[in-house]
Formats: sequence, structure tokens, C-alpha cells
Amino acid sequence: MRTASTVRLILAMATLSAAASSAGQAQPTGSTIRLQGKCEYGERITPYADGSNGFAWCDSIVIVQDGQHATFDFLRESWGSMVRYEADPSSDPMVVMRVQVRNRPAEPAQGTCTIYRLEGRISTVTCIATARQLAWAANFVPRR
Repeated sequence: MRTASTVRLILAMATLSAAASSAGQAQPTGSTIRLQGKCEYGERITPYADGSNGFAWCDSIVIVQDGQHATFDFLRESWGSMVRYEADPSSDPMVVMRVQVRNRPAEPAQGTCTIYRLEGRISTVTCIATARQLAWAANFVPRR
């Protein structure tokens, strides 16, 4: 069940990428995408940094799609995986099924991942999921 705080966080994350389009999100089966950049969060997110929401701090992302699953792994150099989302690539936005934070076991989750594009290029990758009453968010912007 989503709390009001989580719903507001989802809406705030969605506005970060409002100018970009999610059209054409699907990747070919068996594809792997690696991008350098960073996780960015605007001022609208500040009220949600209250301990009930976790934010990924990353400098790269690896997206793997095998046809039945899509994995979004938000990584930080010298730390490794910060948060990993497993999603169903057949929906738009992709529906998150599991989330894994750092070295913890993956657990069932509810949420979405969206790949935003601008002029055909990935402009932002946003994932948010709730597991055990905690929301985990990641908002990745590739380096240009």
C-alpha cells in the first residue's frame, strides 16, 4: 500500500523529466545499455529525504533487457550497485517486480521504471518502488 508521502514523491519524480518523452522506451531483446552520468534530484525532492524514502546516489547505470525482464542497476564507482530494480519490459511505464538495495537480498516491490528520451537519445532513467513501506527512488541523467 502506498502512503501519501510516497505518492507525492512519485509525482515529484515525474515532474523532473516532464519535458522528455517516454515513447520508444522498449529495447531490443538481449540488449545491454551502459551509461555514465549521475543521479540527480531537484529541490522538489528535498521534503521527501526524511528517512522513509531512499535515494540512489550513482554515477552510472546498466540496463539489461532479456525479453521477459528488464534490470536497472544504478551504480556508484568504488561502491558497486546502489539499487537494482527488476521490471516487466512489456508495459509502459515498466512495472517493478523486485528491488535490491546495496548488499541486501532482492525483495518484492511495487513501482515503475521509465526511460525518457529526447531527440531519440536517453535523457533520464527514473525508477521508484516501494518495498516494506519504504520508497526507493533513482533518477539518472546521462553525461552528454
